[in-house]
Formats: sequence, structure tokens, C-alpha cells
Amino acid sequence: MDSNVKEPPSNSEKAQPTSSSLEVKTHNLFQPCWFAWIIGAGHFGTLAARRISKRHPGEKILVVDQDFEKFRELEPLPVKTLEEDAQEFLQENLSVKIQPQESEKVQPIFSCTGVATEHLLQPCWFSDAPKWVIPAVPIHVAFEWLFNTLRKDENLEVERLNVPEEADKQVPNPFRMSRETLYASFADFVCPDNCSEPADICTKTKEPRKGNLYEVLAKIDVSGFTPLVLRSHQLAPGVGGYTPESMNKLLHRVLETPGKYLIATSCRCHGVIDALSWQKKA
Repeated sequence: MDSNVKEPPSNSEKAQPTSSSLEVKTHNLFQPCWFAWIIGAGHFGTLAARRISKRHPGEKILVVDQDFEKFRELEPLPVKTLEEDAQEFLQENLSVKIQPQESEKVQPIFSCTGVATEHLLQPCWFSDAPKWVIPAVPIHVAFEWLFNTLRKDENLEVERLNVPEEADKQVPNPFRMSRETLYASFADFVCPDNCSEPADICTKTKEPRKGNLYEVLAKIDVSGFTPLVLRSHQLAPGVGGYTPESMNKLLHRVLETPGKYLIATSCRCHGVIDALSWQKKA
């Protein structure tokens, strides 16, 4: 484990953009593109670090957690660590805004200008983004990122909502730990943590798969709400993640139209749903 993430050049050494200004803290992560950011270093974060580093040897992997003691389990692994609140790190480092002037010095990975919205005055870019984000903390990481990104826009009114109870009847094995969040799963048993998520059968029961949960959640029909699903892809046995590009597409789907949204993250078998609404300020 390498806990000393390489320091960037000092301000006097860095080439400064001539006609653009960055509006984000980059936390000294001026590195070639990371393969994965693992958000959390608990049991599942450590499991993800082990399996991803084994399956993708030589790739750059960053594990973020505010509890330094958790990094001790990662010491034998070829990963870098950062002691910081994982959700705050994602919020600050996976959202870069660059003023629309041209610059040869700043090269974003990709642009998000496919959707034109009146209130989004600047194009949004991801800089030094990883190929994959792997959530490994007990919160709905993608939803929190989306919700807080929307709240940063001073021209919007954004509200967190409870997922309506009508949604419970439309998902398999619904479960709630709070009124806000709804969980769903095709499994009514504890799944093996090394499931390879085969497309045709269940790893545990060996029976035919009942379907893809991300497709089920996309069809939830609750009056006044639009369901949107961020699919989690299998990266290693028992380890799922999604790309910054897919997070960005989700953001812009929401920004297309003011209203109420059911925001889900789901793999083939398990999913979590939260809700929000937004409108322009008068």
C-alpha cells in the first residue's frame, strides 16, 4: 500500500491555463487516469481492493476513507490510500467546472455539453477521473453525489423526498431502513460475496435468473415521478461499480426537465432507490 499520493508541482511550477479558471480542489491527485476510486475502506472496500488489484495488476487504484486504521488491512496491496471523508472526496473531485474560454493547457477527459439547459451556464468536465467508481460505504453514493451536485447550483431549488410507498409494491423483496430510501433484491437470502453475477442463473440457487433488477426499477410507475437507473457493472466477483460518464449522463437526464425523480443504483440482483425534486428559483 502506498499512502503517499504523489504531490503535484507547486503553484510556481505548474503551467497555468491562459484563459480558463478551475473551480475545484483537486487534493493532490495529479496522476495519470486512475483505474478505480474505491469509496470506503471497510469490509467491502477492502474486498474490492483485493479483487480489483488481482484482476487488474498494474492499474492505479485509490481507496478513500476517513478512518486511517482501516488502511492497515490494505498494507500488502498495490493500492494508494487517502485519509478523507469518502463522500466529500467524491463530491469535490468528480465535478470540475471550467470556464468556457478555450485553453490549450487544460484537457478534460470528456465534455457534458450534450444536453442544453438554460441554467447550466458552464460546461461540466471531469478532470483526472477514474475509469470506475466503486461504492463501498453504507449510503447511496451516486444519489448523494447527484443531490449535492444539484444543490451547488444557486439557481435551483432542490429537495430530498421520501420514496413513495407505491414503489414498494413494484419491486422484489422491498426493504426500508428509513422512510427516505427503498432497497430491493431478487434474493431473500444472503448472497455469497464472490458472486460473479451470471446472466442466466443465480449463483446461490442455481435456478434461472428472475430478470435484471435494473430493468425492473426503470419501469417503476409512481404518479409524478420519473425513474432513472444507474447500472452497477460487475468488475470482479462480488465487486460492482459505475463510470463517471454514466454518472454524468444521469445528472444531465435529471437536468433536462424540472420535477420529481426516483434515482436508483442497481446491478442484476440488488438495488437502492432514493428520491428528489428540483425546480428553478423564481
